[in-house]
Amino acid sequence: MLMVLRLVVVAVGAVLALAVLCGVLALFLVWAVKRTWARLTGRPVAPWVLKTDPLAVWRQTAGFRRGSQGSAPGASAASPGTGAGPGGAGARRSLGEVTDVTPK
Repeated sequence: MLMVLRLVVVAVGAVLALAVLCGVLALFLVWAVKRTWARLTGRPVAPWVLKTDPLAVWRQTAGFRRGSQGSAPGASAASPGTGAGPGGAGARRSLGEVTDVTPK
């Protein structure tokens, strides 16, 4: 029974290794086609770069904790004095004036 279990684990490992190898080969082929097309058209070969700022979430969270008065996500595009928006009559409510929660 132990020998069968070992064979199953080895088979699963081999299948996983082949799947990862196929994924890497597919990415290499896509990159090779992209590189070849760039060279044929005379464009520079651009590397694949992750264009995100990993600290953006932390900066946004720190801004909310400091109480910055920037535009909140999901806020309406109307200006505060126009009277349009969910607050009615252009009134902006602070976070301390929550009215839809009942205390227990």
